[in-house]
Amino acid sequence: MQTKAIVEGALLTGITVILVFLGSILPFIGVIAPLPLIILSVRWETKVSIMSSLVVAVILGILMNPMMLVISLLSTGLIGVSMGAAFEEDFSPKVIVMIGTIATVVSLLLILAVNTYILDIDIFKEIEGIFDLSSDIYKQLGVSEQYMTQFDQIFSQLINLIKVVFPALFLLVGLFTAFINYYFSVKILDRIGYDCKFSFSLRKLRYPKYLAVIYILFRLLLSLSEKEILIVFIQNSLIIINFMILFEGLAVVYSYFVKKKVKNLLIILIVIFFLPFVSQIFFIIGFFDLWIDFRKLGKS
Repeated sequence: MQTKAIVEGALLTGITVILVFLGSILPFIGVIAPLPLIILSVRWETKVSIMSSLVVAVILGILMNPMMLVISLLSTGLIGVSMGAAFEEDFSPKVIVMIGTIATVVSLLLILAVNTYILDIDIFKEIEGIFDLSSDIYKQLGVSEQYMTQFDQIFSQLINLIKVVFPALFLLVGLFTAFINYYFSVKILDRIGYDCKFSFSLRKLRYPKYLAVIYILFRLLLSLSEKEILIVFIQNSLIIINFMILFEGLAVVYSYFVKKKVKNLLIILIVIFFLPFVSQIFFIIGFFDLWIDFRKLGKS
């Protein structure tokens, strides 16, 4: 049994290294990097997952750069071990996702602290540097000065907004990361013989009506408020509420596709491709669904 644990641990450690490496190039792959560590915790206890995360960090530190050792431990290791321990303790799905969300937010804050106070890297200046480089390229391509001025203003406003609402963005990234890892962990564990069924149903997702009232009130307060602390709180709250309502709109659209017997993989591809262009439409659908209940879930 011990030999099997070592072999499986080595295999999943290697997969984690690959996922983290690919995640440095394609961030959406990096989201599921903690997944092998979660599986290890369920299969062979959390201590095996901890050992694996340490090995992953050392390998990445050698292959990439020494700071990857620290970053890997603070991100992939912390999230994977935390969620794996929650699975091992047989916590409810909501608690597992909550623990994963907290672990992700803590990891993001720690990585931000390491970059800022140890490496002396200003993340926002780095983003501005990338923008300046892009701006120079556009100018060389002959983009008009008037357009570039407008683009500069929009980008400057976006940077200022991110500085204000990064708590809400961190929370949403944490929730997304935890949910994705929970979803795939359950699917894999169910396939290999564990009694893990995914209990969340996107088709039945619906928030209370008062969420729409809160959204309207916060919009009004934002236009009337003058205190900076209150404005920051409202802006962060609106980011989260906007996401929740948009997600409900996505649930309505998903339910429609399912009724038309469109395959899940095709639905996912359609949503990924069109979401950046129709997110406002999804939000509107979600907002009205709070009042109208298009899917008649209240009567089911």
